[in-house]
Amino acid sequence: MFGTTHSTFSSIIFGIVEVMNSLVWLLSGIAILIFFWGLVRYISNSSGPKGQQEGRQLIVWGLISLFIIFSLGGILKLMCISFLGNANCTNPKPNPAINDTGDKNIPLFIQSA
Repeated sequence: MFGTTHSTFSSIIFGIVEVMNSLVWLLSGIAILIFFWGLVRYISNSSGPKGQQEGRQLIVWGLISLFIIFSLGGILKLMCISFLGNANCTNPKPNPAINDTGDKNIPLFIQSA
C-alpha cells in the first residue's frame, strides 16, 4: 500500500489507523486477561494479605491499561474524522469515473498517453 505511486495522504492515514486499530484490539484482550487474572488471584488468595495485594495490583493495572487503550481508540476515531472525513475509517477508494485530469466525461481507456 505504501510503496505504490498513487498513495495519497488519506490512504497513508488509513493504513496507520488500520494498523493501530488492530493493535488496540490485541492490547485490549491482553488488558482484559490481566484484569481477570488479578480478580482470580484476589479471590483465590482472600485469606492472605500478600495475595490480595498482588491481585489488587493486577486489577488496578488492568483497569489503567484498558483506560489508556480505549483512549487511544478515541484518538484514532478523531483522526478518522479529521483526516478522512468519516467516522468509519473506511478506505478511500478512487472513483473510476474521474480520470487523472479530473474530467468526468472522458473515460480512462480513451485518454492518450
